[in-house]
Amino acid sequence: MNKIGFDSYSSYNIPLYTFPPELFPRADYDQSYEIYYAMRERAIKHLPGPYFPVITMGWDSSPRTVQSEVYERQGYPYYSIMEPTPEKFGAKVAEALALLAKRPENERLLFINAWNEWTEGSYLEPDTKHGYGFLEALKRELDVVAEPVMAECCR
Repeated sequence: MNKIGFDSYSSYNIPLYTFPPELFPRADYDQSYEIYYAMRERAIKHLPGPYFPVITMGWDSSPRTVQSEVYERQGYPYYSIMEPTPEKFGAKVAEALALLAKRPENERLLFINAWNEWTEGSYLEPDTKHGYGFLEALKRELDVVAEPVMAECCR
């Protein structure tokens, strides 16, 4: 991969192609992370550069499909990652930040899917169900990481 110019790696979202057939068509939010963590660890171990983690509010591309679509095919984009909550999302943010804290400063990058992918079921923007919950969960976890940094620099 480095020969063609890649020096780091990530995912757009939790890779749905790694999900086992028995989860089709809907994967629980926590189950999907268990599968992703195993894939992420393989990537960290085997890729020739840093792998940057991704966190998500979920995935559901069914709004982009024809209502008469037959969901026979497993894999992208047909799995849905369901039942995210701000609390679960915050826990995943904390886990990703803990992983990054063990890395050199120039390898501390976290990807979030996504700000406004409403038709993919992945968005941080406020909605009628959770309000600002996902944004507040993200802020809470980032504040935990920032607090010691701010204390150190502002002495």
